[in-house]
Amino acid sequence: MRRRREGLRALLLDAYGTLFHYERERLFPVFQAIVQGQALPVASEALLQAWARYEASFRATRVSQKGGQWRAEPFRSYQSAWAECFRRAFHDLKIEGDKERAVRVLAEDLAHREAYREVAVALRALRSRVPVVLVSNADAAFLLGTLAHNGLHFETVVYSEAEEVYKPHPRLFQRALERLGIEPEQALFAGDSPTEDVVGATSVGIPTVWVNRSLADWPLSDAHPTFEVPDLLGLVDIVAVKTRGFF
Repeated sequence: MRRRREGLRALLLDAYGTLFHYERERLFPVFQAIVQGQALPVASEALLQAWARYEASFRATRVSQKGGQWRAEPFRSYQSAWAECFRRAFHDLKIEGDKERAVRVLAEDLAHREAYREVAVALRALRSRVPVVLVSNADAAFLLGTLAHNGLHFETVVYSEAEEVYKPHPRLFQRALERLGIEPEQALFAGDSPTEDVVGATSVGIPTVWVNRSLADWPLSDAHPTFEVPDLLGLVDIVAVKTRGFF
């Protein structure tokens, strides 16, 4: 039986933190490798702290919303922004470091991040119900590497470097809908970030699933996810219910 048009027609998934490990503590050995590889006269924890301060500022300011209007700063890829973060961190710490070399180490680590243990099984179950699309804040260099490393393929991948805009700006979600040829209410977006994923998708009318792997309390008062799950197996159950009777 063919799916009726009003049913769920596609699942949109975030990548890092949703499909792939993205915990902050995984940066510790990466920065140890950067310090050791360049023989930098600084503790790796100090470099990470200095770099992370600028990286957090980049994330916080690249997209903003005021009075219901979204604004995106001139686009910079992660690798370009990260290089600037390293430049500033090296300056603050009064050391000479190769920022491009440091970025390569960081990107290479991301390209080899493992999928969470339930992802392969969950994706097979989800794909038996609806097309699954990847929508990610990422550069091609490490995102495509992560997919290859984990043996995963998506027919449609929408990512920030290609579209030159970051979630939560509506444009990235709208681009995914345009490529699929569907309306917002015919999609479901699942991701781990309350702001980038839930707020962003909600702003264009896409129902959302917060993938809350850490079992944290919901942090926002002005927006809420449609559903909440601890992992992708919970998402399988939601998609099964939402597609029941449409096949």
